[in-house]
Amino acid sequence: MINKSYALLEKIRNKQSGFSLVELLMYMGLSMIILIIITGLFASVINIRGEAEKTSSVERDGRYMISRLTYDINRAQEIIEPALLGDSSTTLQLVIDGQTVTYQIINNKLSFTDSTGTYAINNKDVNMTIFNVTRLGNEGGKNGIQAETQIVSQNESEGKIESREYNFFAATR
Repeated sequence: MINKSYALLEKIRNKQSGFSLVELLMYMGLSMIILIIITGLFASVINIRGEAEKTSSVERDGRYMISRLTYDINRAQEIIEPALLGDSSTTLQLVIDGQTVTYQIINNKLSFTDSTGTYAINNKDVNMTIFNVTRLGNEGGKNGIQAETQIVSQNESEGKIESREYNFFAATR
């Protein structure tokens, strides 16, 4: 009985444990393939997210700019610039509640100026490349502004530029 136990221990001790070189190489190869696939997927997700953020930023700024200009034009008592019906300008100047406010492009940003200072309307990630306003209306009647704008994403990664053009009309009340 002791010999049998000793023989069994010897058998267990002589048995090799661990992985062979071929098994290790196969494991490492499969691991590298999986890692390369996961890295590619991760890079694609990051690129798609960046593109979506640029589009979102341009659209968000466009909607805000239209809302802000429409609101101010609607409540304006007077349009100072453009001065005459049919005139066009790159500056919009209004009188709102007795205070003169001005919209114009300064350093590729649509800026709002009033008695308290000058403020950028669009965020740092986008530029405004076009801001043209035309005064429309009837003599002796209510006047309005036809505006043409273009907003461009500032981040030009991979040579792709996100750009949107907006044309809208707003009238005084």
